[in-house]
Amino acid sequence: MTNMVKDLQANPRNYIRRILQVRVASDAVILLKLIRRVLPALVRKNNWRALAALTRAVARADKASGLYSKASGSSGAPLAFAFKDCRKEIYAAYEKGDDETHALINDIVLLLGKLGMNILLQILTDSEVRTARLSALGALIKMGEMTRSWVIWILDDPASKWYLKRNALLLLKQIAKTGADISRAHKLVSYGHPRVRDEALKVLISLDPGNLEELVIDALFDSDEKVRWRAMKGLGALNYISEESTRKLIAIIKEAVPEDKAKAVRHSSKIARLITAIGAMKACPNRYLLEAAILDMVDPSANKRKGFLKRFKKTVNSNRTAVQTAAIATLGKIGSTKSEPFLEKLAKSKSSLSETAEKAANNIKLRSIEALSNTPPTNTVSPVA
Repeated sequence: MTNMVKDLQANPRNYIRRILQVRVASDAVILLKLIRRVLPALVRKNNWRALAALTRAVARADKASGLYSKASGSSGAPLAFAFKDCRKEIYAAYEKGDDETHALINDIVLLLGKLGMNILLQILTDSEVRTARLSALGALIKMGEMTRSWVIWILDDPASKWYLKRNALLLLKQIAKTGADISRAHKLVSYGHPRVRDEALKVLISLDPGNLEELVIDALFDSDEKVRWRAMKGLGALNYISEESTRKLIAIIKEAVPEDKAKAVRHSSKIARLITAIGAMKACPNRYLLEAAILDMVDPSANKRKGFLKRFKKTVNSNRTAVQTAAIATLGKIGSTKSEPFLEKLAKSKSSLSETAEKAANNIKLRSIEALSNTPPTNTVSPVA
């Protein structure tokens, strides 16, 4: 066996030529058994280049004659027959491999049918190596309809594990074809496990169903921090936001700060992220409502309240600063002349936020000038009869 492996490594073209030149089923049986015997040794030696060449040769020859499928005893699965004892070794090599190794192994597993898909799914589910998971995800997408059938089966099966549903949603984002596919993701935005809810929301933000605004706003109230973060990012994908949704955003901004200091810190981080997300929205038709709420929070003179200084006194300085910075930057994006006095006063304060405030105030001024320049002049002269 050792000599055979050495000979194959030294003269791969001879073996590939023999594979391609098979004309009778009996020769295909012999060659397929030979390949199956040498494969484990080649896998252990990480000779993926030779393995990929052999695999492609068998696939090409079988497509032309069907002899290798007959030799394996299972129509269309000669390579699965040859590789079926190497699954663990392929998985291990994939985890340890670099991009080149992943590409060569992908060339192989894409030709292994269900066996190849199962190997890739195991990598996607179990591997802790991010590059391996991403490469496996790309290969699964290339498997097309086979992968799509698995995705639909997992999403429709109420008994499938949460991590399988998450993986199926990862793939659905790339292979969705119909409204029914989007509907499957829609049903999972309220799933019990937060990682599934997060991935379902991510898919829907990407595919943009008709009720995306409602989904994103509702997810802002999710119990899981990552789902809320996803929803905040999703605000930037909305082309429009209703007054009702605007008031829900304001309700979050005005939430009472928890008494517990650790919870207060997390709360201020959430508010800072939300305000930043508001500033990233494509359109904000009710921005005057949001502007008023943000000003009320950060401007001590607004409505004669102590604003931010009172509400966030329990949080550490860095978190208070994060909320202030987010609020000032967002006011610069959505604010009107009502925000200018506060921003200009802060700009002159020589504090750590003065530069940010000056930039925000200038942005508002520029928007005002631009709006005036785009306004048609009033014709006060009567036309000549």
